[in-house]
Amino acid sequence: MVYKWKGNKLIKSFLILTVLFFTIILSACDKTEDGADDGAGPIITGQPNTDYTPGEQVTVDIIDGLYDDTTIYSDSLITFHIRFNNNVGDALVGFTMGFRVFSYQNSVRWNTTAGEHTGAITLDMISIPLFISNFSVTGANADTIGFGGFDFGSGSGILQGFNDHAFTIQIGPIPSSYHGGWICLDTAFYPPGGAWLWTKPNASSITPDWDGPRWFRVVDPAKGN
Repeated sequence: MVYKWKGNKLIKSFLILTVLFFTIILSACDKTEDGADDGAGPIITGQPNTDYTPGEQVTVDIIDGLYDDTTIYSDSLITFHIRFNNNVGDALVGFTMGFRVFSYQNSVRWNTTAGEHTGAITLDMISIPLFISNFSVTGANADTIGFGGFDFGSGSGILQGFNDHAFTIQIGPIPSSYHGGWICLDTAFYPPGGAWLWTKPNASSITPDWDGPRWFRVVDPAKGN
């Protein structure tokens, strides 16, 4: 039997894993500590959002501060609960996913944007703790949040069938003076190399499905719909 050296494939796999790892490490160095405003208005929690595509790999199906499926309350913190659904047929050993929140023609502003992980993805799965990288989270222009994680072999990876809320993104409060304005949650590249991808154990990568972009109109109930 003649053994064929698969050096090119091994080198490619190593390079993919290396790029993913350093993307996460370097992005973490740029993380800021901005958080939500403690003086915010009431938080209307746990509102189910039906305006999404079930079965997609990345979705937003719960929103705190939701008025109805396509509108959100003013004067309240808004939290998007991001579902991570591994239905690719294999475990995942790494991921980078960036999101941006922005308004139509920069017509709506708020205090800050903050990303958090829920604890659903644990160190038993991903040996390097999750990284959250914030960029320009000022409530003006496009606020960007990057999430990343990587396993070096001590974890199980994110197994096929994992389907849970892994991250949250919180914005606001949005002043009622912006009643009628529109904001959007969508995917984004984040520096230095945060592409939208998941990585399998063989180092091949995929671009996960996303049910966005998701647009929401800001509503002050006192001013009507």
